[in-house]
Amino acid sequence: LAFAGCSGDANGPDSDADNPLRNQTSFCTSWAKAACNDTVVSNCDEVDTDTCVLHQSDFCQTLVPATGYSSKRAQDCINAVKAAYADATLEASELDVVLNLGGACAHLVVGPNTVGDVCTVPNDCDTTKDYTCVIKGGSTTGTCQIPQIQDNGEPCDGLAMVCNAEVYCDGENCLVRKAKSKTCTYDAQCEDGLLCDIPADSADGTGTCSSKLAVKADCTDNSECASGICHPSTLVCTSKVVLTGADPLCNNL
Repeated sequence: LAFAGCSGDANGPDSDADNPLRNQTSFCTSWAKAACNDTVVSNCDEVDTDTCVLHQSDFCQTLVPATGYSSKRAQDCINAVKAAYADATLEASELDVVLNLGGACAHLVVGPNTVGDVCTVPNDCDTTKDYTCVIKGGSTTGTCQIPQIQDNGEPCDGLAMVCNAEVYCDGENCLVRKAKSKTCTYDAQCEDGLLCDIPADSADGTGTCSSKLAVKADCTDNSECASGICHPSTLVCTSKVVLTGADPLCNNL
């Protein structure tokens, strides 16, 4: 988390000199200590815990914008990082936490934009208050909103309206996701375990809902794998990443 300062109220947690998560430096030190348990240090063939903490702290500083950090919900993130690395084995949701600031780590930034402002990424908005950048299908920009989750048959054309995981937005209403072999134009239209396979020579940008790749299949991207993990070193779908000295993830540790 590359923050030079903090962004709390004068009397809030970010201003407290005793708060171990008060700024970028202290937060990333805590993150690194949470990640660098004995099993991780051993599996990654690291010199010692202190070296692991140094490397992981440096990596942490690359994950968050240089301004806007808030410690208000930072402890939840530290807890999630500790849990993810506890057994030195990372599943898809845990990788999302430690590599993409997903899950409990998605609420660390008070972005510069307010509700309704145009945005391109979640951290443009006040994530500490659950605002995120809601981008509608086919668009590259969205607006800062607290997502309003909609069910099948409900409208989804409002700026804050987002269809739940079982349905997709056709631009106006939430519809049941499509079964295998049905025509599609993007992945979210297809049922769980499927992706929209659009041929390179498709004239109109349409494809069909097709099965995602099984474990041990060759892959190029996480989205292709049913497990959600395309191993970065082997380019094979895997159910989890077990840290070893040869694993690219250990380069951060």
